[in-house]
Amino acid sequence: GPSFLEHIAAFVLMGVIPFQSLMRGQIFEVEEPLTTQEKFSIYKANSFSQWFISAILVGIWFLSGKNFYDLGFRWPQVEDPMAVWLLSGTFLMAYLFDAWWQLRNKAARIKQVKEWSKYTPFLPTTGKQMAGFLMVVITAAICEEILFRGFLIHYLFQLLDHSLTSTFIAVLLPSIIFASSHMYQGWQAVAKIAILATVFSTLLILTGSLIIPIILHFLVNLFSGLLGVFFWEKAMKESTGMQDFPQ
Repeated sequence: GPSFLEHIAAFVLMGVIPFQSLMRGQIFEVEEPLTTQEKFSIYKANSFSQWFISAILVGIWFLSGKNFYDLGFRWPQVEDPMAVWLLSGTFLMAYLFDAWWQLRNKAARIKQVKEWSKYTPFLPTTGKQMAGFLMVVITAAICEEILFRGFLIHYLFQLLDHSLTSTFIAVLLPSIIFASSHMYQGWQAVAKIAILATVFSTLLILTGSLIIPIILHFLVNLFSGLLGVFFWEKAMKESTGMQDFPQ
């Protein structure tokens, strides 16, 4: 079963991090657009904290004498390639459709940018900011998959058996927790992230590996940043005639 340190790590992931998300939302409630330097500070702090927590968790895993394969550090073991391709492809198409729907015309773009301004003002709006945001893209793809998929799912399997019901719990519970850790992005985003997390968790169960979830997570975050670069400033100017963002 789980070691004492694993119980502590699970408590932090399931309780402390979602609570911090609420506090982060208050920090992001800003009146003026963030400067490039302010965004870079957020990117660095976010990335450092995730790598730090992930390093501690991997250390706990090592000290507990656990197999790193169980954490998802291996090549995908695919018994049903069709299911993996179908799930991955359907997810990507649904994500792209959702992005298109949010930005399909001027009115939709203006509405979406207001949401971005309220909930995710740290998104990049220039090429320079996007270069800095890549740090977040890579970090989140690797660290969040280790924490919320690799560790939490295996942790729950240690507490439960491997029945269908237990598998359902092991997939759904980490997905809800992961989504709740993004509460600062608003409830609509939380619902979408819960679906995303469920897909990633299912892919981990199907393949025994974090590689495909990490790749998909990377693509989602990368695309989110690029949407900010290409559409945010354009939509803000369409709605208000505002000048360039602060540098």
